Amino acid sequence: MGIDLFTLIGQILNLILLIWLLKKFLYQPILKMVDARQELILNSINEAKAAEAEALKQQELYTQKVEDFDQERFALLKEVAEDAEDLRKSLMKEIQLATQETKKNFQREMILQKQSFELSAQNIIVENFRNLATKAFKEMADETLSERIIEQFKKKLSKMTAKARKDLCQQIEQQGIISIMSGFNMKTSETESLKRFIRQMFNLPKGTLFKFVQNHNLICGIEMQVGEDVISWNLSKYLESFDINMNEALNNLVQEA
Repeated sequence: MGIDLFTLIGQILNLILLIWLLKKFLYQPILKMVDARQELILNSINEAKAAEAEALKQQELYTQKVEDFDQERFALLKEVAEDAEDLRKSLMKEIQLATQETKKNFQREMILQKQSFELSAQNIIVENFRNLATKAFKEMADETLSERIIEQFKKKLSKMTAKARKDLCQQIEQQGIISIMSGFNMKTSETESLKRFIRQMFNLPKGTLFKFVQNHNLICGIEMQVGEDVISWNLSKYLESFDINMNEALNNLVQEA
């Protein structure tokens, strides 16, 4: 059987045409549909992955927010507890200070009352002592107590050293006045006698001014002041031992009260 070349070529051309037609109208559309379907599936998978990633991200954010809230709550509770403790300590300190201040005020009031009581008692005792001393001196001699005190003061001035007298003279020249205070009312004869004695001792002119003042705080004494220099004589030194005993007795009385 012989091969028909024309028929063979025709069949080959038909086969080529068929293959082209199949590729053109059947195979390529199917491939496009498969590619499109595959791309759709891949997009869906990517969207699902993106959604899952977003969900995980949101979950992490929620978890972080919960942790931050817990930390803030813990810090807030700690701060409130610290503030409460600070307030408690501050109140306790204020209470202690108020208690101490009240105690100090009470002690200060007790001291003032004690001092007032001691001063009143001392004034009464000193006044009675002065009256008794005056009577005693009057009975012992014709001189009054004031004259005795003035004489004792003159003796003290007489015992001054030459340097002390010189310094006092300079003070008198600068001040121009001599202040004399006494715990009693000096008579005119007594003041004149004391003036003459001071002028003679310090070699002062007759025009030197004298100022006599009665000071009840001086205990049976007399005091001469020129500027800041003071020369005095009184019975306080003789009452020191008596004052010590009196203060001890008063302290015991106040403590018992």
